[in-house]
Amino acid sequence: MMIARRFDQFAAMPLMASLLIAIVAASPARAAVEPPPTIVCELTISALGAQVQANQPISDAELEWGQDFAQSGNLKVCERPPLSAMVRALAARSRLTDPMSIKKTEVFSDYLRRTEPLENHYQIGLDLATGKYGEGDADLAIDWISHAAEIGDPGALLEIAGAYADGILNFPKDPAKALAYEQRAAEAGSAAALYQLGIRYFVGQGVKKDAKQAEKLMQQSAALGQKEAAAALAYAYNGDPSYGLGENIKLGRTYAEIAADAGDPDMMAMYAGYLMSSSGNYKKEDEVFYWLNKAADSGSEKAKQFLASKDSELRALFKRARERRAAQTAPLRRECDKVQRNVTYKDIDNNVIGRSSYMMTDYSRCRLIDPYDEFKEKSGLSR
Repeated sequence: MMIARRFDQFAAMPLMASLLIAIVAASPARAAVEPPPTIVCELTISALGAQVQANQPISDAELEWGQDFAQSGNLKVCERPPLSAMVRALAARSRLTDPMSIKKTEVFSDYLRRTEPLENHYQIGLDLATGKYGEGDADLAIDWISHAAEIGDPGALLEIAGAYADGILNFPKDPAKALAYEQRAAEAGSAAALYQLGIRYFVGQGVKKDAKQAEKLMQQSAALGQKEAAAALAYAYNGDPSYGLGENIKLGRTYAEIAADAGDPDMMAMYAGYLMSSSGNYKKEDEVFYWLNKAADSGSEKAKQFLASKDSELRALFKRARERRAAQTAPLRRECDKVQRNVTYKDIDNNVIGRSSYMMTDYSRCRLIDPYDEFKEKSGLSR
């Protein structure tokens, strides 16, 4: 009955009442960093109502916010809506072109930009572009991504660079501006931008060809987790003349391993090759086949062909490699000695009436055990 009364109270507000159909209970009030303007709450509750009317799902956070709003019933004191609900509402209103709607959208966007953490602004643009929380809005998405680029977001800067490079998203094709934004993205710490700049310097696209500068950029990118950069360096140090760096077995192996760990199938096979050609390779058979099998499972045709020519003995080595890998990644464990404690029971006359003993942990005699050390000892392996 209380929900029905709330429904009647707000039935006059556009689309607002439909949300209340989905509200089943009230939840405790939450504190907001900055109370949202009335228009933000009005448009958000309307958008959520439209979502419910269309039988579209809403998140638990959105439902909870709606429950809180239903309890208070006051637009002027409503709490900050969930970001997903605000993005959905913003996209829905941005298509309206009358002056009042435009003004409301501007107030809404200003509130979001003022209160949402700066690192989220680029993602809001992407969500508006993809329609993650409803229908997409390309113009509004471009506005948010451009804004994020203006404040120095690395991902947004790279996005704008790509738009200028390809002449898309209402940006004219402009290679010079594409390069400028790419450089800004790299300076802001974008691993992908550093990689793309590295490629430019390797091939001389828009910049003077410079293998050493390319090497520096690629190393920075790889250090930030860009597996493509690590793979490019692995090829370069493996002696590929097109890169102009010359062969460097130590660095080639290092970057092949980095790219392999990051999931590149061809780098898994290359790293296995480095292990096979290294000194003491007889000690690395299990690791070699671990990487070859993983490369094959990940789609490397070269690895598949190589393994197809091996017999069951080599497959047995791979099984042992998996066991070794499991032991390598297992956490250290604390192990303490056990000591025996003896207890003698006596009566009031000091006569012995019984004895017992039990084992207890001696915490003064503990040590850390490495499961991999145990595995090596059991298998006769060395690191």
